[in-house]
Amino acid sequence: MGFATNPNIIKIFEGFLSYIFIIMVSPKRLNKPSDLFFTIILFSLISPLTVFYFLSDASRSTFYVTLLAMACIYVASSGRPIRIPTFKNGSKVADLILWVLLLGTFAILIGNGGLQRMNFDLSKVYEYRQAANNDYYGGVRGYFVNWALKVSGPMLIAMALWKKNFLAVMLLIGFHLFSFGLTSHKIVAFLPLAVIGLWFAFRSNQSLAVVPLGLSVLIIFAM
Repeated sequence: MGFATNPNIIKIFEGFLSYIFIIMVSPKRLNKPSDLFFTIILFSLISPLTVFYFLSDASRSTFYVTLLAMACIYVASSGRPIRIPTFKNGSKVADLILWVLLLGTFAILIGNGGLQRMNFDLSKVYEYRQAANNDYYGGVRGYFVNWALKVSGPMLIAMALWKKNFLAVMLLIGFHLFSFGLTSHKIVAFLPLAVIGLWFAFRSNQSLAVVPLGLSVLIIFAM
């Protein structure tokens, strides 16, 4: 089972012309956070969507609405900076929320029998994943698990690297590896590598060319 292949010549030209234009106007160097955000969206969403669009003769409206959203991001990030009021000790509050979400999710994983089916064998992840999906990713609980493992954890690793708190980095990597054993989702184990890879890449080099390369490596290892 998979996507049906139904190439459309006109949409091939549309897709390539649109993609080339976006590549031309996209940021080439990391000067502000929105540059990285735009580049990640370009290569993780627009690239596969463009290929899907012309190879499966997909809906034009979906394709161009997505491009319109990209245009809005580009225009908004190119304008003058907007000052937003911040909370006193806001960074500490953010740290606390991220840690509470992460530790709460860890309790969910353990409390739902995760230790009984723990698996670190990459060749057997698909044997264990369905049971994990049924237990962890159903309903509202699934949102908490996804946000904790794919947002809170990587965010805390990035903040720890920024503060040069390498003990916290090691603890968080250990948490992700342990969570991989509980969920059998390989992306959970490899996300810390992506964060650390970006940290190393941008320490001395501001070129955004490392983003597509890093995403490609992450996808290959997470398959």
